[in-house]
Amino acid sequence: MLVKRLLFVYMAIVSTWTVVCFLAYAEAEKQDVNGYNMEVRSSLAMPFAPEDGTVVRQTPPDFSWPFQEKTSSYQFRLNSSTDAEEMIVGNNWLNWPHMLPAGKYSWQVRAVKSAGVSSWSAMRYFTVPADAYNFVVPSAQILLNRIKQTPRPRTFPRGEAQKILKTIIGEDRAEGWKQLLSRVQVSSKLKLTEEPPIPANSLETIRDQRFMAREIRDVDTPETWRMLNAAFVYLISRDAAYLKEARRRALNLASWDPQGSTGFSSNDILCRDVAFSLAVVYDWLFDKFEPQEKAVLARSINVRMTIMYKRYIEDKRLAEMPYDSHGWVTLGRMAVIAAIMEGETGEAEAWVKDTIPLYFFSIAPWGGDDGGFGNGSSYGGSDYRTSLLVWDMLLQSTGVNLYQKPWVQNFLNFMVYCLPPGTPAGIFGDGAERKKQGVWAQLAACYALRIPSKLSNWYVNNQTGADFSLFNLISAMPVPDIPANVHPSPPVLPNAIYFPSIGWSAMHSDLADQNRISVYFKSSPYGSFNHSHADQNSFVINADGKALAIDSGYYDWYGSPHWKHWYKQTQAHNAITFDDGKGQEINDKGAAGKIISFAHDEKYDVVVGDATRAYKSEINKARRTLAYIRPGTVVIYDKLTSENSRSWEWNIHALYKMEQTGKQTVKIENQGSSLCIQILKPRKVSFTQTDQFTEPVDIPGKQTPNQWHGRFFCEDKMKNSEFLVVLQVNCQANKIVDDDVTFQNNKYVLTLNNATVSIGEDGAEVFPLTH
Repeated sequence: MLVKRLLFVYMAIVSTWTVVCFLAYAEAEKQDVNGYNMEVRSSLAMPFAPEDGTVVRQTPPDFSWPFQEKTSSYQFRLNSSTDAEEMIVGNNWLNWPHMLPAGKYSWQVRAVKSAGVSSWSAMRYFTVPADAYNFVVPSAQILLNRIKQTPRPRTFPRGEAQKILKTIIGEDRAEGWKQLLSRVQVSSKLKLTEEPPIPANSLETIRDQRFMAREIRDVDTPETWRMLNAAFVYLISRDAAYLKEARRRALNLASWDPQGSTGFSSNDILCRDVAFSLAVVYDWLFDKFEPQEKAVLARSINVRMTIMYKRYIEDKRLAEMPYDSHGWVTLGRMAVIAAIMEGETGEAEAWVKDTIPLYFFSIAPWGGDDGGFGNGSSYGGSDYRTSLLVWDMLLQSTGVNLYQKPWVQNFLNFMVYCLPPGTPAGIFGDGAERKKQGVWAQLAACYALRIPSKLSNWYVNNQTGADFSLFNLISAMPVPDIPANVHPSPPVLPNAIYFPSIGWSAMHSDLADQNRISVYFKSSPYGSFNHSHADQNSFVINADGKALAIDSGYYDWYGSPHWKHWYKQTQAHNAITFDDGKGQEINDKGAAGKIISFAHDEKYDVVVGDATRAYKSEINKARRTLAYIRPGTVVIYDKLTSENSRSWEWNIHALYKMEQTGKQTVKIENQGSSLCIQILKPRKVSFTQTDQFTEPVDIPGKQTPNQWHGRFFCEDKMKNSEFLVVLQVNCQANKIVDDDVTFQNNKYVLTLNNATVSIGEDGAEVFPLTH
């Protein structure tokens, strides 16, 4: 009897414990065991991707979610209409192992910790269309095996492919080859560059550090390219003189202290460039170095690579905070170094498994499948000239074709629409004021030679300034498995485009015409972080190759007083400020904008942006609607609300002094092109302009002409305001009078010389007039 009672008690305890465990597990489904919700994250954290409602352009898509502290692994769940699959992964990103057929899917993820599991993330839905690009990344082990089986040189065309490349160089690229030979012959007569010294005394200011870094780069960068040029010329010509030049340059660079002036702590860009270029020559001339020379090269490469690996991989920097502009470019170089050094050092196997799949997962965090680059057109053009070499080398060493990723395919659209032939400057972000014609032409040529199409050929044929003697052009070959003529020619393309992933739109009178009128608009999820500015809901207007409504200021150096107190600020852009220049938060990805809607028609475009978040708590609503009527009329409506009364301001910037033609009208002129601006609402506004910055530009030895900064400001302070503004390129239309504007159904209706426009905070309708 006692035994039965004890057994009963035991079963009761077990049952109760089972129920408790079940309830605890069920609660863990709802709430993280450590009180952490998967959905709570910083704006700088790895994003959830694909986001809910996304139509992806890649199958399988790139999956990611915010990094979780003290997490051993993640449980990932993918659902289709017919099946569900789960996977345990060690990273907060995932290369799904097989293609997903066209259809609708959902996914969620949760963290696995020592104390239990977190809540599941929200269910997110995405669609794979029938025309999605196929891009399946092999497992890390398969990649490692491929690299081991790839003969030297691993990062250069071999066998028949090398013969084809030599034939192309001898025929189609003979002039560029001749120039490259001459350059290497000249460099072979130059003395070896001495290692730049570290300053004896610590640099006291950030300015000193920035300018010293530039000076060291000016010494170092030519040396790395002299070495690479010589090695490339040797591989094609097999002339021993060029081998001698490449070897002496390589051994010289390898003798530099990898923790000195070109080390990571001194200059991370130079550290990666030296490591990358030395590794490439190590691979290309693998059997041309003596064992002791290889040891010298390997040591320099390994020390640098170890430091970079710890920074970006072991310390989880890119997994936790992926918006690192240097980090992702460096990761591509690290992936190549890993592929080259496999078998040469014991650490290389881990390098391969940790760097290459991560780089293949997402080669840049600054845009999505649409090809946009949200960190500014200047950096988009500069960063990816050398990245194409990285993609070539990884194709040779791993067999993975990064040109098949939709971002790479569609980045050409970003260049064509945002940096069209004949544009006077870039748009949005650091360096946007510069006309980097040579860089754009070089990048255009790099694309056209690798992904030939009607569009890429048109783009490069309408550019000038490309140096066809650089080996990132001379070495280019069309990449395999890219659809022929993937892009139509410009006459077939629409004259406007919207990049949802970055919140930019580009609208042109005629994309194919270098004398086009161009209107650009930005309201971006990237906010004002890194190289982006506090310029949500701003615009830029160019015409006939001339800059009219400009982004003002100069990129003197990152973090300078001018950069902080003018260049990045909202008042430096064609955007809304209040109370004497107050605007959006700077250096904050969370201070973001969003394009609410975009509509394109043959005769007009309409874009609506919401920049409320960018002003933080200062403003309750900041909505801007822009209607562009081809060829040269722009109508802008701003709706603004605040808890406090404000003096609202509408900013406009130009290269030259503006002419005030009336109380509410001004005229901008630039070498025969003009822009007339008329404020219709509110009526009580005043206009001021100045050619002064709040902080001077700091570029020693370089001319930086003054620019002009105009501001229409409300004469009365009020909580709510609106601006209704008409801008007319080349000032061909008459001024609008009160009878031309009515208010109907919460929208202003304007009668223009070529259209009737109904515009409000939710959008606009345009009714072109026929004459």
